[in-house]
This record gives sequence, structure tokens and C-alpha cells, in this order.
Amino acid sequence: MTRGGTVQLLSGDYYVASTIILNNNYVTLAGVGRVATFLKLPNGANCNIIGGNGINYKTMCTIRDLGLEGNESNNATGNGIDIDSLTSPFINNVIIQNMPEDGITCDNTFTNGGAVLTNVRIASCVKNGIEVTTYGLIMSSVYTTLNGYSGASLHGGELNIVNYNSDRDCITPPNANYRAFTISGSSCSNLSNIYVDGGDGGGADCSQNYSMLIASSNDINITNLMIDGGSVAGGHRCLYVYDCDGVHVDNFWIDDSVNDGGRYGIYTYDSNHCSYTNGFIECDANVGTIGIFEHTDCSNNIFSNNDLTYCSVKASISGVNTLVSGNTGYIGRGELRTISIAITAGNEHQVTSLQNLFGGDVLIVSAYLSITTAASASNPTYDMGTDDDGAGVPSVALNLFDGVADTVGYYSAQVAGSGGTLTVPILWQATGNDWVNFIIEDANGADTAGVIYITVIGK
Repeated sequence: MTRGGTVQLLSGDYYVASTIILNNNYVTLAGVGRVATFLKLPNGANCNIIGGNGINYKTMCTIRDLGLEGNESNNATGNGIDIDSLTSPFINNVIIQNMPEDGITCDNTFTNGGAVLTNVRIASCVKNGIEVTTYGLIMSSVYTTLNGYSGASLHGGELNIVNYNSDRDCITPPNANYRAFTISGSSCSNLSNIYVDGGDGGGADCSQNYSMLIASSNDINITNLMIDGGSVAGGHRCLYVYDCDGVHVDNFWIDDSVNDGGRYGIYTYDSNHCSYTNGFIECDANVGTIGIFEHTDCSNNIFSNNDLTYCSVKASISGVNTLVSGNTGYIGRGELRTISIAITAGNEHQVTSLQNLFGGDVLIVSAYLSITTAASASNPTYDMGTDDDGAGVPSVALNLFDGVADTVGYYSAQVAGSGGTLTVPILWQATGNDWVNFIIEDANGADTAGVIYITVIGK
């Protein structure tokens, strides 16, 4: 063919002893189904199955409705599809499996513009499912599984990825430089509906393998991200963001469920102007595991509205101008929160208590009592303070509500002789005196009901 046209293959197995070259523009190589038409490497072929000519760049070729079998146990080299000299190729409804090297490969940044992969499954390749350096890449409904090095290792260009699943990839990495899913040197990219299962790890140094790495990239937007950290040893990072500017991850779920310390949900290093919002990190089985770790080389990052309740260590934030707000189980330095404790109608010596829920020490800077049901007698005596067990008279009795009237109303906490204001912040510890107790100290306060509002600041 001099230009365009379709090479139609029927159902069956086709043995490829030398690479099928797409040598013209707009050529389509098609089968009748990805489990019906199979291109296979025979023993000792040691070649790519499909590729360009490596000299002249061919435009908008299509590969579709095929299966590719690499016979890796009887071949030392060979990739499924080498798109190095193909510009804007389309790969649709294709299965690639058991390649001696990569499923899909490309190492030419500028000549391969805008490759499009849709409905592609790549499994059990010795090296990478996808290993490409390209000016641009579109992926939709791509599934990689049980590949030795990486599921997808994407370098350069603009990425648009929807519905990508990396399932237990990176099972036999040769060293610490491989991840289940890697993005590096990319910019102005959008990813959504991404699932990464870190698998069981393996190889020479699985302790430093990361489920997902974003490196040396800027303006990367990710929504609906799920990462299962797998079961490799300490030092593992589920999401590692390195040397980046403007990585934004929203609506994510990270599960690092191995009983092994020294692991991280999110680890960010030398990265600025990034945000991580509306996420959930679970690593409750790991003593010493850190939900979020921000290195001192970072600046102007945001961690907001994430649930860190089930992390052994909620967060370690050390960057400059970091905004931490609204996270469950953790409060940032200088962050203000107001919480409420309901008081139900009770009797003498009744205690209402709340345990520290901020993942660290905080300072109580104000407390207010709203009485909605009056005391049964005049001159009731109340107290509020910190305690180590949430029962009985507070260990650190502060007399904060002495002198409160017996009528319905709104009362400011008061320290004796201070004129009705809480003038000295109260330390509320994460361990030790980690409860705040409100106690009705005498019979005159019986039947009191209302709400205490406590404002704290992260320490």
C-alpha cells in the first residue's frame, strides 16, 4: 500500500518471525477480535511483533482487534508494539501478553505525537506493560496486570488518561527504580478513575518500590484515584510526588494494610503548589506508618478534608507555608477548630467527656457553655478540665464554669478572678491527659442540659 487501506486478518494464529512494519500513512492492521486473531512470536524470533520502519515517521496508523503473544519463555528480546516511528497511532481493542520485553514501547519524545490507546489489556510481560516517552498520550480503558517492572511508565508530554487499572504490576523489578505506575517529565495532564494495586513487590530492592510515582512534572490533575499499597517491606510509598509543581489530587483512597512500619500513604519531596483533598488513607495495622509525609524542601502545599483516622501516625508536615485544614484525625499547626459536646440532663457528679480527636496536642483557647435546660436549684457548681481517663473529676481541674447562673443562657468560660474569660490556653494532650471532662459537681446542678463549644488551635 502506498497510502492508507486496511490489512484484514481472519480468525486464527499467525506466527511472526520478523517484525510487521507499518510502512505507510493511514494504514490499519485489523483482526476480527482480540481473542480471535493472534499474532505470536515463534521460538527464537527475538523481534518486535509490530513496529514502524524506524526511518520515516508514519502518521495515524491503526492497530485493532488483535491479540499479541510474546512466548517469553522461548525468546530473549521483543516488544509487542514499538510505536517509536509512528506519529499519532491508534491502538484499539488489543491484548498483549507474555512479551520478553515491553508490551508497548516508545523512546522518541517529539516524533510520536498523541498516541491513542483504548480498550487495551497488557499482561505478564517480562519488563513493562507500557514504557513510552512521547509528546502526548491518550489512554482510555487500559488494564495492565502482572508485568515484571511497571504497569505503565509514562515520560514526557501531555497525558489524558481515563479508566486505567494497574493490577499487581511491578512483581519482579530488577532494582529500586521501578513502580507500578510512573509519570515523569509531564505537564498539563488530566487523569481520572485510576486504580493502582501495588501487588506483592519483589526483585532486588522491593523495600523502596512505590505504588505510584509522579516526578519532575507540573500541572497534573488527578481525580478519583485508588491505591492499594500491596505487601512489600518498610520504606514503601503508596503515592510519591517528587520534584513537582502543581500536582492536584482530589477524591482519593489509599490503603496500606500491611503490618509493617516505615511506610507512607503520601510522601511528597521537593514539590510545591500541590494539593491533596477529599481523600481517605487507611494504614491502621502499621505501627509507625505515616499517612501524609511532607519534606522540608516543599512549600505552598495544601492538605485538606482528608480522613486520617486510621493511620498510626496521622501526618508529618514540615514544608513552608503549608495549609492544613479540615482533616479528620489530624489538626495542622495554627489551625483553628471548634467542636461541641452535648450535655444531657443529669444528676450530681455526672461527667460528660470527649477524647482528643486531633492526632496531636492542641491548645484550648476558648470554651462556651450554652444552657438549654436550667439547673434544678440556684448557684450550681460546674467544672471543666483535662483528664487521663474521661471519668470523674478532671485531673487538671480548671474551675472554668464556676459561678455560672442557674438560668438558661450562654456563658463564657472563666478562670477564677479572671473577669469571665479564659486568658491562659489549656493544653489538651494526644496522650496522657487526652480527655476533656465537664462535671456537674453538686446537686444544685441536677437537670442541667446544653452544649459546650470548645475552640482549639493546632500545636
